[in-house]
Amino acid sequence: MLRNPMYVYGSDDAALLAHLHLGKHMLQMFAKYQDNVALIDADTNKKMTFSELAQLSVDIALSLKRLNVGVGDVVSICCDKRMEFMPTVVGILCTGAAFSAADNSMLDDKHRITLSTREWYYSFGLYHSLSSLSRGFTIVFTLKNDAVSYLEAIEKYKVDTIQIVPTTITDLVKCPDLDKYDVSSLQVMNCASIPISSELVSVTKERFQNLQCVTQIYGLTESGCIIREDVKSGINKLGSVGVACQGTVIKVVDLETQKPVGPYKRGEIRFKCSYLMSGYIGDEECAYLDEEGFYKSGDVGYYDDEKYFFIVDRIHEIIKYNGYTLSPSEIENTLVKHPSIREVGVTSLPFSEAPVAFIVRQTNCAISEDQVAEYLSSKMPSVTISGGIRFVDKLPRGAGTKLNRKALRGMI
Repeated sequence: MLRNPMYVYGSDDAALLAHLHLGKHMLQMFAKYQDNVALIDADTNKKMTFSELAQLSVDIALSLKRLNVGVGDVVSICCDKRMEFMPTVVGILCTGAAFSAADNSMLDDKHRITLSTREWYYSFGLYHSLSSLSRGFTIVFTLKNDAVSYLEAIEKYKVDTIQIVPTTITDLVKCPDLDKYDVSSLQVMNCASIPISSELVSVTKERFQNLQCVTQIYGLTESGCIIREDVKSGINKLGSVGVACQGTVIKVVDLETQKPVGPYKRGEIRFKCSYLMSGYIGDEECAYLDEEGFYKSGDVGYYDDEKYFFIVDRIHEIIKYNGYTLSPSEIENTLVKHPSIREVGVTSLPFSEAPVAFIVRQTNCAISEDQVAEYLSSKMPSVTISGGIRFVDKLPRGAGTKLNRKALRGMI
């Protein structure tokens, strides 16, 4: 097959059994670990072994089969994290039906204890948890989505791996009680959702002394992971989400011309892969695909000479003001490095598009507007928060931890 030199191709070196049945595969993997603990509810200390997980999965599958659930059916669960969630998912898969969640990458194969901080109705939360269970890892979860609860779980259960997003990493690093907890067991952070700066990675490794790596992946609900760290080389570039996954073709297109661009040129990330969703319900025109069949991610990014990708922002969140193209995420990542700033949300004024920053001060800190502006100027000389700097008690967030920019703009 002829390859376009302006596209980035993932490796073709992968082996997958053509007859693989995911539900059966999960049960076979569970059988290897028997009495090992599979799930821990950190809120109640309730535990479930792999044997119990397998039995409950089979019971649910049999019950669903009696309801004639099977191949061609789609079963959806609207539920937060709880003991019954994972066996229900595996039970659905055992029937041959598809599972669809509804909103309400490890270093080696040694046994790990993983703290899941993401909801299981998110693809990142679900895929990560299923992958962990299939390898015999213990999953610890809590419904209390705050830094102190995570630190308590890490200390109590000797968590060595945490599934996390950048905003939560910032909360942990800036938590005033961090030094009160024994987090020496933590070795790996698996990160996704939004870009994480190289500076935050460095600071995190300083605060968590035994942390070996902070891995990043890039993916969407519509496809799962399409970019991840290069497992073979072991290279993990700070700030990069990694290289194209196996069987994936990626191009970066200019936002104006829609033409593919080369290394270090910013544009929209578009991709093809065999595991892309079948489509959106009601969208018969497939407007989410371009003329070559590439999925339009809506994310702005670029890749370097070694084909490592870097994510910048969402297209619809980019601010164009006075001839400049500004990335709210880059401004936020810069400001949040200040020790007196806990959280930052950047949006723009209606009509003028002048950037506005909403800031949550760190506890017992009294940073002023002038000090914020001076700090930003020293780090990003070409950027001015001309729409104003506003201090608030908290930032609006949607389900999970993502900043709700629509609500943020509504605070203007």
